[in-house]
Amino acid sequence: MKKFFIAIVALAAAVSCSNDDIISIDRQTIGFGNPFVENSVRADYSDGKTLGAFTVYGTVTSKSNSNSVALFGGDGANVTGSVGATAWNCAETEYWVPSCNYTFQAVADGVINNGAIAVSVTDGNLDLLYAEQTAETDEKAVPTGVNSNGVVEFNFTHLMSKVGFSFENGSANNAYSYNITAVSFKGHDTTGTYTISESKWDTAVTASDAALSFGTGTETHQIIPGAQTLSITVAYDIVYNGKTMSSTSFTKPLEYPFEQNKSYSIVVTIPAPGAEIKFSVVDNFEWTDGGSTNLDKE
Repeated sequence: MKKFFIAIVALAAAVSCSNDDIISIDRQTIGFGNPFVENSVRADYSDGKTLGAFTVYGTVTSKSNSNSVALFGGDGANVTGSVGATAWNCAETEYWVPSCNYTFQAVADGVINNGAIAVSVTDGNLDLLYAEQTAETDEKAVPTGVNSNGVVEFNFTHLMSKVGFSFENGSANNAYSYNITAVSFKGHDTTGTYTISESKWDTAVTASDAALSFGTGTETHQIIPGAQTLSITVAYDIVYNGKTMSSTSFTKPLEYPFEQNKSYSIVVTIPAPGAEIKFSVVDNFEWTDGGSTNLDKE
């Protein structure tokens, strides 16, 4: 009996010591807050679109042994919300783990597969958005690198180039004016792959034979970035002293190195009939400046 009593006392002492070493940790879920889109207001972005959903991917890595685990099953999870909301809903629940580093990737209108995003552009309405965010936790699983509410926020950038048109009357004779009736181009890349680690696009060698319509020139479209030669067609009425006299069109090439997250306005200067039609490219939209260049008709 004496030996049994001593064993019980020793076990109680051991349990007491272990409890002193245990750190109290509350299971805290990883949350996502209102995203931002570069050069836009919160989750609003180009042409009246509103960001209401994106896919999030993540990796958690131990600080002590560098072991890594893919979050959200490795296939990503859908995150939904509305503009101005401080918390968005994630379809899958993950938790902050003590003493780890986190890397998050988010994409809207695309899927990350083996570190790349492959797209196919058919109508020019794809505005591919991408963002990254990092965070880390201490020994109590308290995260840093998140906002004041403890949730992850993304600042998205555009991976595409945005293109639009504007027109100038280059006639020295004020009696002449023009009514644009149709604008389109073809020759742009329609498929491409964005490699995240290299931050660059690899495009297909084939260009589009189908024309991308801009209506009467008031629309804008997104295209895959890269040095491309576009075949631009503009149809218009020739108006003289306020009356339509005839209708005509022209097709002319434009070679330009379009860059991601930049917007471009192709300015078409139409002079009096019989004179040279000129192009110039300037930035005048809400994205990052795209630079300018001039191209004269050969």
